[in-house]
Amino acid sequence: TKDDIGSPGDKNDTNNPPEFAPAVGDDDDVTFDVPADAYRVTTAAELEAAVAAGETTILLADGEYNADMNATTGKTLKLYGESKNAVLKSTKEGSEGADYDFDGSTVSFNGLTIDTSSHTGSYKGWARMNGTYNDCVIIGEHCLYGTSEFNYCTLNTSGDNYNIRTWGADSVEFNNCTFNSSGKALLVYGEYVTTDVKVDACEFNDDETTDFVKAAIETGSDRKPNDYYTITVTNTVVNGFAINTTNCSDVNSTLWANKNGLDHNNLNVVVDGVDVY
Repeated sequence: TKDDIGSPGDKNDTNNPPEFAPAVGDDDDVTFDVPADAYRVTTAAELEAAVAAGETTILLADGEYNADMNATTGKTLKLYGESKNAVLKSTKEGSEGADYDFDGSTVSFNGLTIDTSSHTGSYKGWARMNGTYNDCVIIGEHCLYGTSEFNYCTLNTSGDNYNIRTWGADSVEFNNCTFNSSGKALLVYGEYVTTDVKVDACEFNDDETTDFVKAAIETGSDRKPNDYYTITVTNTVVNGFAINTTNCSDVNSTLWANKNGLDHNNLNVVVDGVDVY
């Protein structure tokens, strides 16, 4: 197994990683095995009941799950999808659009779809949760907290939305992920936080349907004395996006932008082993 979450495999061999993985981006052939003892549910009501009863490794059959997950607060859970047609929807909107159902929890999401697109606030997704996302499709903007890791995920959004806001996260990793957006992909931003972001072997795609002047990775803060960000990017491809000249004309990159003009006391950026800022 791999860290207790199932071993990575491909469509032909579910026990070993594919021999020829792509250089960048998500790979549909990479999947994560479902543990044999996973408890299978078929409806939102069954999911709620399983969590309330203490099940911690749960398999979601294909279907939509608009479940009340209050019972998950403070728990450690592993959620698996039978396929990407198992869709877990976040529809509760608390402060600024955040959903607090997983408050204080550590959750791994594996081989399913997460949909936050019904939210209207600035901080969509589940608040105050440590999350690992393996082989998932993520629809809509997603706001992070705590520690977050994304492996072989495809993130889809459009219009005036980022794929990801790091916000309250202190550690974030993206490995072999594909970001599809309308020119706003990853925002490394928060207040009174220290955030370490690693992006490896990822692909950023801009559908070019908007006039946003944004780089693929934007960072900045209006709390400059208090925040510190490190961004490390390796082996990553950017298609589209723009050079953001607002407060960061010296950057000259579609990969990243220093949109609030953070100085070296608040920001460090390393790209393919070169300390660029």
